[in-house]
Amino acid sequence: MADNSPSESKHLSTSIVTPDGTVYHQDDVDMAVLDTLAGQIGIMANHIPLVVALRISQ
Repeated sequence: MADNSPSESKHLSTSIVTPDGTVYHQDDVDMAVLDTLAGQIGIMANHIPLVVALRISQ
């Protein structure tokens, strides 16, 4: 269960990094919904750290 202490941030710092470098960065993301090779996932603030392969789309 998450601890709702005042010191916890309500935003994510989000970066998408490719072999060519960072292609996206934003510090105040409320929720990220990502298409991964295993399906869609939603990530909110204070989620455990995660490294995942993203599905390539256009």
